[in-house]
Amino acid sequence: MKTCIKCNIEKDDSDFRKGRNECKPCRKEYKKLWRENNPDKVKEGSKRYYENNQEKEMLKRARHRSKKKQIPFDLKEEDIIIPEICPALGISLKIGEEVMCSNSPTLDRIIPEKGYVKGNIIVMSNKANLIKQNATPEEIIAVGEYYKKLLEEAKKNENNTTN
Repeated sequence: MKTCIKCNIEKDDSDFRKGRNECKPCRKEYKKLWRENNPDKVKEGSKRYYENNQEKEMLKRARHRSKKKQIPFDLKEEDIIIPEICPALGISLKIGEEVMCSNSPTLDRIIPEKGYVKGNIIVMSNKANLIKQNATPEEIIAVGEYYKKLLEEAKKNENNTTN
């Protein structure tokens, strides 16, 4: 038996963490109040954790999506490798941003139906992933070629009107 230094109630040793003189409920309440009174420190700590555990967070979110979509999942943290440059667009990836942006690294399923399994994932920019998300490679190429022609025609028309 041990007496808590916060609530002064005598409790069983199992109600205390090893080496602590305050009971688990008192410690939990203290932590809750500290978080409420220090939102900036909590936010900074969360940001730092996310920056240092990007692969772990990607894995956790992918596991959640696979359950939600009922698709296969067999990844481990070491299967997720975040490159410095997006392999599809060649832009720098920015890790640890507060909100998702074009340069944020995202986990892509190469063949969506196969799920989040080894050999079927790649980390790429959010921008590349969004472009790929709802289209086949042929559709992406067709849109790219169409816009390339439109831009060439627009430049040609601009040159004709300025001359």
